[in-house]
Amino acid sequence: MKGIILPTYEYDCMSCAKRYTKTRGMSESDPGYQCDTCNNDLVRVYSNVGVLFNGTGFYSTDNRK
Repeated sequence: MKGIILPTYEYDCMSCAKRYTKTRGMSESDPGYQCDTCNNDLVRVYSNVGVLFNGTGFYSTDNRK
């Protein structure tokens, strides 16, 4: 599958405080990853994504010129 970019997901181990980055398709279900060090289950980390809208027309309260 050349040229296909898959999303990355971050997971934390609550026991040894390691963070892992895993790559898988968006339609694939979470397989339930384990920590390489202590073999405990990893917990998915949800992060904020920064989005900036520039220009007019995004909100009804925009000041149109």
